[in-house]
Amino acid sequence: MKKLISAASITLLGVGSAVAHDIQDDMYWNPNIDLRNLSATVNVGFESQYVFRGSVQADESLQTSIDLSLPVYGGDLGFGAWNNNDLRSQSSSHQINDDEIDLYVTYMYPITDEVNAEFGYTHYWYPDNADGNVTSTNEISLGFSTEYYALWGATLYYDFDLEQTTFELSSGYSYNLEDFGMPKTSIDLSAYFGVINTREVNGSDDKNGYSYGGANVDVVYVLNEITSLSIGARFAANNDDTGPANGLASASSSEESLWWGAALSMGF
Repeated sequence: MKKLISAASITLLGVGSAVAHDIQDDMYWNPNIDLRNLSATVNVGFESQYVFRGSVQADESLQTSIDLSLPVYGGDLGFGAWNNNDLRSQSSSHQINDDEIDLYVTYMYPITDEVNAEFGYTHYWYPDNADGNVTSTNEISLGFSTEYYALWGATLYYDFDLEQTTFELSSGYSYNLEDFGMPKTSIDLSAYFGVINTREVNGSDDKNGYSYGGANVDVVYVLNEITSLSIGARFAANNDDTGPANGLASASSSEESLWWGAALSMGF
C-alpha cells in the first residue's frame, strides 16, 4: 500500500492540524464520541506503476482510497480502505500481484506538543495471487512523527503471516509557490528509506532481506477548500539480490523504477 506522506496530505496539513488541535482541546480524555467531528478524505489517482517498499507490484494502475478520522480520547482514530486496480493485469509483462485491497485502522496520539505516536493494523488482500503465492497478510505498526522545518517520521512494521519486519524513515515538505505568482499551487517533496527482514520467502523457510528507498515530487493545485489536484514523478530502488522478500509475486529482484502519477483528493 502506498502509505507515505502524500502530496495532498502535505498541502492540507496546516488546516488539518489546526482543526485537530481545536477538537483535541475540547475532547481531551472525554469518552463521549461526537460523530459531528468525523472527517473523511477520498482519493482517486493513476500511477504508471505501483511500487511498494521498493518493489514493483503492478503496471499502470487506478488507485482509490477512503479515509475516515474521528477524535477519540485526545487522539485521532482512523480507519479506511485502499485499492489498487492493475489496468494491464491481462497483458502484464511482469509476474506481479495485479489487484490489491487493504483495510486498515490507526490511532494517532500526541505524546508531546511536538511528537505524535501512531499505532496501526493493516490487512493486505491480493485477490489475483495464485500458484502458491500469499493471498493475504496481516501487519501491525508503531510510528512516531514530528515537524521541524519538514515532516519527519519513523515507523516499525511487523507482518505476522510473512514473519517480516520493516523499519522505514520518511520525510515530507511542501513549498508554496504563491510568491512566484502561482496562487493555490505548491511543490510537495517526500522521501523514504527502509529496511526489510523476513523469515519466509514465497512460502518457504528461506530468509531474505533488503533495503529500499525512494522520492516523490508533486505539483499540487488547490481547487477549493476541499479539493486538490496533483501530478508528479516518483523514483524508487532496492538492493534485493535474491528475489522477493515479501512472500508475494514480484516483478524482479534488485531494481530501479521511475514512474509518474496524478490524483484528485477531496476532504470533508
